Amino acid sequence: MENKERIIRASRTLRRICTLLVFLVPVICALYWIFFNQIRHLPNMVSVPVPITGNLPAFSRLLAFFTDLLPLSVLVYGLQVLARLFRLYENGIIFAKANVDCFNRLGRAMIIWMGCHFLSNSLISTVVTLHHPPGQRMITVGLEGSDFGALFVGGIVLTVTWVMDEARKIKEDQEMFL
Repeated sequence: MENKERIIRASRTLRRICTLLVFLVPVICALYWIFFNQIRHLPNMVSVPVPITGNLPAFSRLLAFFTDLLPLSVLVYGLQVLARLFRLYENGIIFAKANVDCFNRLGRAMIIWMGCHFLSNSLISTVVTLHHPPGQRMITVGLEGSDFGALFVGGIVLTVTWVMDEARKIKEDQEMFL
């Protein structure tokens, strides 16, 4: 019984953290672009795919924020799925179809995030150089290690989901005969 209580407490804490992050992540992203010109000089604070030589106009920062919302929306969705999964654990529901559905959605979200992050990086490079004169605007296309990591982990989560669903079906079949 002690393990079940620890699972419930840990799940409640993680559900609350995920729920908080659902609201906090977009706010942090907005603050990042609002104060971009002030923090762009700080080492390791700015992560854009092209070098920034001067201050970005407000319109470029607004477009960059909306571009960043593409992968962030998938991240927020993933956090909502995690919060739902932890709510199930918190309620003692550990080996049910709803849990499998959460894992399935989470795995798919990780793979979709990879594509959105790739697209967002390319768009950001254009947006932050949009105010440059013609011939000095840039677009970058590339993949990062985190993109491959998300793809790999998403594939692992989907495979584990498949195994969990098969195990759940076997458990349900066994319960019918008891």
